Amino acid sequence: QAFERASLPAISFAPSVSAVSQHGVLGQMNVEPIGLALRAGLMPVVYGDVCFDVAQGAAILSTENVLAYLAESFAPTRLLLAGLHDVYAQGLEGPPLSLLTAEGATALTFEDPSGADVTGGMSAKVAAALDLSRRLDRKSTRLNSSHTDISRMPSSA
Repeated sequence: QAFERASLPAISFAPSVSAVSQHGVLGQMNVEPIGLALRAGLMPVVYGDVCFDVAQGAAILSTENVLAYLAESFAPTRLLLAGLHDVYAQGLEGPPLSLLTAEGATALTFEDPSGADVTGGMSAKVAAALDLSRRLDRKSTRLNSSHTDISRMPSSA
């Protein structure tokens, strides 16, 4: 809905129909439809989901696992992570962090109201985002919560 309100041509891709893992590690994913969407000028939206697992039947893949896998095929120039909860640099009373850098990630507070989710919660998401940023040689990652107006986002980061 946020993409619609911002007039962005978003299309979602569910890992449940395109990804296969082994012991919870993403091993293969059909990325061709995502490439076709990009070439058509669409904005692919991926997310964590259940997928088939050849060893254990099913597994939960986090959004960050999916992004890391896709980064190998597409070498993104921007990383945008959106979620329901915020990340704070100055405790919960400070403003939410909107740009994550490795230097600024030493003393973060995470808004995880009921504890970590099945993929590790916000702290695991931030750690994975930092790792992916380093591997892509990015200096920062843009963070957005459900409170972010994506139509007003800067075009870099």
